[in-house]
Amino acid sequence: MAVAALAEALATAHAAPPVAQVGSERGAARAQVLPGVTRWTATHGERELRFRLTDGEGVPMAGAELQLGAAPGVAVAPLQAGPADEYSTRLRWPVAVTELALTVRLPGGGPQSPELVLALAPTDIEPPPAPLPAPPPAALPPAPRADRPSAPSTPSTPSTPSTPSAPSAPSAPSAPTPRRVSFELGLAGTALVNQGVYGFGGGAEVGARFRLPFGALGASLRLTLEQHIQPEPAPFLINLGVALTYMLARPRWRVSPYIGLWTQALLQRTPDALGAIPLQRNEGGLVLGGLGGAQLRLWRGGLFTELGYRGTLYRQTLAVVPAWSTVFLLLGYRLNTN
Repeated sequence: MAVAALAEALATAHAAPPVAQVGSERGAARAQVLPGVTRWTATHGERELRFRLTDGEGVPMAGAELQLGAAPGVAVAPLQAGPADEYSTRLRWPVAVTELALTVRLPGGGPQSPELVLALAPTDIEPPPAPLPAPPPAALPPAPRADRPSAPSTPSTPSTPSTPSAPSAPSAPSAPTPRRVSFELGLAGTALVNQGVYGFGGGAEVGARFRLPFGALGASLRLTLEQHIQPEPAPFLINLGVALTYMLARPRWRVSPYIGLWTQALLQRTPDALGAIPLQRNEGGLVLGGLGGAQLRLWRGGLFTELGYRGTLYRQTLAVVPAWSTVFLLLGYRLNTN
């Protein structure tokens, strides 16, 4: 029985509105606080207070001049009488005030309890709790670099937010990934020398280079003009050839050595004379040269030098042509689109 009575009392307490409280009772007079809403600002609380005076049998009582008392710091507007013997006023109090101490003093004195207490619910007096601060945003994972495979992602587990760490220094930007195929354009001067042979010239090349896992393979078309000083009579050569080279370096190396083969088709014009009439004797042939070189990276390309030797593969005449079998040295600049 005691458990059932306690459960009924708790249900009745939860069913009653939190804003309606019955004041203390003395004798036959009773003050009943009517429901209201408290509005809060950052520093103050404010609400309209309405109450009704009844006697012991619940019959409304009309008071001629009621006096409303409150705790220090609570601002009370003049009391106004409303319909059905209700009374209303406006209350305003600082957030620091936790007890309003509202009382109603009835007119006159005597044994009929001239003063009643107006009790408000604690939820009407205490300010609402401050909202919890928002958790800091989760740090984003670093972006994977283009030249490194990213690790497989794992499902994230919820964790408590941690304090943000100090910002780290910005990392240096990574170098762009070199292209698989690049194009080259070069200009060079050349010197040719052998026993009894001296010459000089210049030329141009255009080609492409294909990047491999290590190094790069290049193919270029070369055109050079050569003027020999010796042997006499001094020949003039037009050289059109194809060079295949393999660069033994990575794209970020500053100095790149390479080796290669240079196949050359030669057209030689030698001054001659038929009696007193000057003539030009033309000869053609094919030579093959091996070379080794190095390129120093500079701006959008690099300075390069090559040293090699070429020998005759085919000639139209049986006579030996000394200018076709020479040591050659090239020095020039090669522009690269990579």
